[in-house]
Amino acid sequence: MPADIRTDILIIGGGVPGLTLSLLLGRVGIQIVLVDPAPLPLIKDIKEDGRTAALMQGSLNILRSIDVWQHCADISAPLQTLRIIDDKDRAHPEPLLVDFKADEIGMESFGYNIPITALRAHLAKAVTDNNAITFYQSALADLSFSDHEATATLEDGTAVSATLIVGADGRKSAVRSLSGIETWERDYGQSAITCLLSHTKSHQ
Repeated sequence: MPADIRTDILIIGGGVPGLTLSLLLGRVGIQIVLVDPAPLPLIKDIKEDGRTAALMQGSLNILRSIDVWQHCADISAPLQTLRIIDDKDRAHPEPLLVDFKADEIGMESFGYNIPITALRAHLAKAVTDNNAITFYQSALADLSFSDHEATATLEDGTAVSATLIVGADGRKSAVRSLSGIETWERDYGQSAITCLLSHTKSHQ
C-alpha cells in the first residue's frame, strides 16, 4: 500500500513513555508521528485518579531536558527516605527494617512521586507545541516491512511509513504482536494490593 504519510519515526502509544520519547526526538528536529486511540489529555481537564509514579533523578533529568519538570515540581512529593521491609526472616519475630536517607549521600531526595494524570497532560501540552510532532488519534491495524522502511496501517485507513517504528503501546503491544516478537510469561504466585490512604498528619 502506498504511504499517505512519510516520517522519520513513528511512535505507537501516547502514554508517558511515548510522549516523552516524542519530545526527546522532536526537540532535535526529527520528524515524529505519534499515534494513540485516545485523544491527548488537556491540562484544564486533569482529574486525579490516585495513580502516581516514583521517578528517580535520571528520569527527572529527562523531564528537565524537555522543559516539563518545572510544571510538575509543585504537585510532586520528594522521596527523601526509602524503607526496605523484610518479613521473610524466620529467625526474627519482627520484620527487619532498613532506611536509606537521601541526605546521607548528599542529595535532597532520591526522586519525586508524581501524579500520572498531571504528568501525562503536561507532556501532551509540550507535544502539541512542538512542530516536529504530528499526533493522530487512531489505532494500529497492520504492519508491513521492506528493506528500508516499515509501513503502519491505522484503523482509519491511513498508511504511515517510517524508517523506525517504536512500540510504546503497553503490555499487550500491537506493535510487538504484528512484528512477530515472541514473549514469555511467568506466574510468581503473588498478589498485590493497592489502596489510597488519607493521613491525619502531614507525611512530611
